[in-house]
Amino acid sequence: MTLEKKQLELKAILHCTIRLCKVSPALSHQFVGVIASRLFQSDCCDFLLCEALGAIGELQPSALNIIIPDILNKLAKLSALTDPTVDQIQTKAMLCSLLFQSQVGYEWNSQLSDAVKVATNTGHYWSNYRIARSACRYGHHEISKDIFAVLKDRVSSEHFYFWLNSLEELSKGEAVLTGKDDLITRLSSSVTHYSKALASLKAASTPSQSLSFQAEYVKVRCEFLQCLAQLVHAGHALCTSPPPAIAVAIVASTRDELQRYGHVTQQLRKCVKEFRACGELYQKLYQSAFDADPESLKNIQIYQHMCFLMANSVEKVCQVNPQEQYNSTSISTQARSLEIQYLIQRCHQSHTLVEPILSKKGHEADHAPTHQRTDPASASVGGDFPLRPSLLLPNSPVHQR
Repeated sequence: MTLEKKQLELKAILHCTIRLCKVSPALSHQFVGVIASRLFQSDCCDFLLCEALGAIGELQPSALNIIIPDILNKLAKLSALTDPTVDQIQTKAMLCSLLFQSQVGYEWNSQLSDAVKVATNTGHYWSNYRIARSACRYGHHEISKDIFAVLKDRVSSEHFYFWLNSLEELSKGEAVLTGKDDLITRLSSSVTHYSKALASLKAASTPSQSLSFQAEYVKVRCEFLQCLAQLVHAGHALCTSPPPAIAVAIVASTRDELQRYGHVTQQLRKCVKEFRACGELYQKLYQSAFDADPESLKNIQIYQHMCFLMANSVEKVCQVNPQEQYNSTSISTQARSLEIQYLIQRCHQSHTLVEPILSKKGHEADHAPTHQRTDPASASVGGDFPLRPSLLLPNSPVHQR
């Protein structure tokens, strides 16, 4: 039997294994152990085996945790090679992707990050680009920003330079959101990086690659972050701008009971309008991207849901008669990629934080913008809303090279 025929048979077996894991996720850990034992004991068909592990990791990322030490050892051996083959270079990129999958939603430790840095300290720039793209896909922007920073100076075209520079700024904008600074500082810094990324995207555009969808996606994401920052500022106004002495007179003249709470009421109502406007921008983007892949459309739809969820949550605080309650739990997590499932989970967690606000009914006094009611809405801003730059990548000039 020839090697090519053996690979075809192995591919068919692995395909059946993945289908079994889809039907019965409980088998994922067992199959990961079997495939990994073959991967780490032999150098044959490494890329096919890594692809199979990656497909299972999409379904059950926790199944990869048991083989992380073996992945690190294999990655170290491949990184130490001075003249690796094409298959070994591809395998190294896939091993990094497995690490990214296993760490979705978790903070990286120094051992894992150092292993990826060593793996990218080579001259195989296309492989490094794939690693950075994978890091973006699974939300590890601290890793991707450093790789893009190096790659942008290794291209021969200014269009490629600006494209990679935009990806670097996007990664910085997302990485700063999980930093140690206060929330306002993080949001402001993120908006700044997004503005720089948008400028770089426009500079990277060519007649054959307009990048209009990518630019619009970044623009709307930037608007969303600005809405979140404005909401936090409005919550702070409850302390910095107490009700004026004429608040009672204003209530009598406007017949608006919530005007007695002063400046914060108007600020929160402004936030409601901004979130709804941002949600409409996502809706327009969704309608214009009719030829996008299903996962990209789902990403846009989730952010649109989040905008309307935030708008309804804030409106419940600052309006006596808010609109109909918005329900984000209708978003299904079935048959979705790992990154989309994680984004939906964060959306549901934000819904849980504001549930006490959305579920409360009754007298007008229940709608008072007090700390007890504004704090949950502000806390949901601090959640992780990771960018999925895989939306930006399929039409990139570098990707089509």
